[in-house]
Amino acid sequence: MVIEADCPAADSRLSGSEVHHLAMEQFDEVASSYGQLVENSISFAGQDHDFYVRVKAQLIVRLAARHLKDLAGTRVLDVGCGAGDVAKHLIAQFGTVLGADVSHAMLHQAARATLPLPLLQFDGFSLPFPSACFDVVYAVNVFHHVAPLERERLLLELKRVCSPAGIIIIAEHNPFNPLARLAVARCPFDDGVVLVRWSSIRKMCSQIGLCPLSIDYTLIFPFDQQLFRRVEERLAHLALGAQYLAVLRQNS
Repeated sequence: MVIEADCPAADSRLSGSEVHHLAMEQFDEVASSYGQLVENSISFAGQDHDFYVRVKAQLIVRLAARHLKDLAGTRVLDVGCGAGDVAKHLIAQFGTVLGADVSHAMLHQAARATLPLPLLQFDGFSLPFPSACFDVVYAVNVFHHVAPLERERLLLELKRVCSPAGIIIIAEHNPFNPLARLAVARCPFDDGVVLVRWSSIRKMCSQIGLCPLSIDYTLIFPFDQQLFRRVEERLAHLALGAQYLAVLRQNS
């Protein structure tokens, strides 16, 4: 179910609302064809979109288990959930999973898929939740759609809604992986985006009081066999994969 939410007005001292408005319009326009556009952009690798989504969802579960004690009672927020592609693989793993996105049309795609999770639209700046109410807050391939000067602001908002003992997970394309860059270049709604380097996330963390706990690279091999998945786990510390997942926590 898509829930309409009133969000606090954006701070007028900060620019970038136009960028978020354009992102909302862009994803509203491609909502009905989003899946096919993604499939077209990654077709050269030989796997469908759900394969890549499942790999990232499984890694999110492993990272949460690494840093938290009780997954069964964990409250999780998917920021930039889109049509719920990642969240649908996590519902059975955590206590509560919610989704938030700027695009109303993408949220209705998730609702039409009858995903059993609450979905809320937000303005790209202010999440309609109280402070410190989630144990895991994650954003998968969201930050490269945010203007570079606005990324710290969004990360601050993720920090606000995450509990002090919880974790924030940022998943992004690895800018140094040529296949990741090729997939982005082939994707119409990624036109003009600036990919996010891990070093820039570390810099933002130091400025807003977050501590990087780990970074895992994944999707080195576009193969579904368990052998390749186990090898990737052992190579996760090497900056080889097409995607990386960074785990952050508030400084104690």
